[in-house]
Amino acid sequence: MAKRFLSRRGFLQGMGALAGTAALSACAAATPQVVEKEVTVEVEKVVKETVVVEKEVTPAPKREAKVIWRDWFAADDMVNACKAFTEKYGIQAEPQTAGTDEKLIAELVAGTAPDCWGSGSAMQWAYLGACADLTEFYASIPKEEVDDMWPANVPCQQWQGKWYGVPLDASLPLMYYNRDAFEEAGVPLPTPEWTHEEFVAAALALKKEEGGKVVRWGHTPCVHDGWIMCNLSWVFQFDTEFIDAELKKSLADDPKTIEAVQWFADLWLKNGVSATADDVAGIGAMTMFFQGQSCMHDVALYGLGSLLRETINGNVKFKWDIAPLPKGVVAAHQFFPHSVVMNVNTPFKKETWELMHALMWDDDIMPLLYTSGSSIPGRISTMANLPKYMPPGSEDVLPEGAKYITEVIPSCRAKRSVFITTGSEHDTALTEALSLIFIGEKTAQEALTEVKPKLQRYIDSSKHAGV
Repeated sequence: MAKRFLSRRGFLQGMGALAGTAALSACAAATPQVVEKEVTVEVEKVVKETVVVEKEVTPAPKREAKVIWRDWFAADDMVNACKAFTEKYGIQAEPQTAGTDEKLIAELVAGTAPDCWGSGSAMQWAYLGACADLTEFYASIPKEEVDDMWPANVPCQQWQGKWYGVPLDASLPLMYYNRDAFEEAGVPLPTPEWTHEEFVAAALALKKEEGGKVVRWGHTPCVHDGWIMCNLSWVFQFDTEFIDAELKKSLADDPKTIEAVQWFADLWLKNGVSATADDVAGIGAMTMFFQGQSCMHDVALYGLGSLLRETINGNVKFKWDIAPLPKGVVAAHQFFPHSVVMNVNTPFKKETWELMHALMWDDDIMPLLYTSGSSIPGRISTMANLPKYMPPGSEDVLPEGAKYITEVIPSCRAKRSVFITTGSEHDTALTEALSLIFIGEKTAQEALTEVKPKLQRYIDSSKHAGV
């Protein structure tokens, strides 16, 4: 889903205007009042005498020492984590459900933003000057804590060599598959080394038709649930991306990019092994998998939490498992970061850091955030006891393939196009082009070549803090 960001110049101008207004207001409140009156003197000449009348200024009320944290974790999980934090550290903490970036920027300008908030990456807020430099705080914690971060998450917390975020959790797409269907059809189970060719062959063998109608697809892609940009792993696997490593050139019309996108679209347009957007409409790609209407589904870790809950509740009637995504030219999985950043103007920096640190590294606090199973902690060490961070009862149904979550971490990477000022326009234009390709209205060659100049203009005019 594309997000809109205010430019750094616009943001700083807004902050400056607010500060200027506040300063003028303060000065006006403290300026002596001028009262004019007539005074008769010996020469009987009227003169003006200035009389200074001092006016006492009432100081603004001090804010209660409470750390306000806004994020998109499950509301109950956030409440429980804050309650446990307060009991353990003696610091009041109040959770708030995340809103839009536009709302947060308006609050930053108005001086009413929370003390810390969740973000996909810390860099965008560091660029805007909205979040505090945490480098000194990081220097105070053990090196082992930093080394325990997912490697792909580290650059998402830094900007210009300094730390600005704490990586609370992380996610990546995996392949969920119907193990019973594979075994019944005699199709080899996915392995960590399986390839694109093996994936297509398996999906074709698992597809089932009755009376000329498909009753079971080999695969349903998550893009048909409306998240066109939700899994760029298929592009990464062709050793390419939509923007170069220097974040200066669009690679939309690069031959490798075109090949990657067309190969993916042809899973349903040409090969007929994946459900189309029309097939998924009204049902949902994940629901089709739950109901046995598809045998494989690629989706991020929020899918794992949903699948576990459905299985625990008895709504999934088959044995399922997890595998890495198949390999293309290279093995690659898109990484979805989640940072928490500190308001640069919070009056409670020490207390806010205590909360941020506890949410990531305190083993009494951190697990409370993961009862929904929609993501996993941003610490590699927690993978040794994954059911602890999943819905209650997961230990009885979590499949063996869950181990691959840890094994694919080295191949994870976040998408490069993390823009600040034109990110929304760039990703919206790219999404529109991809949509035309995925419904078969245009080929990848046509749509990506056509949109390339527009994407390049957004890159050229953008102020960005990319990975």
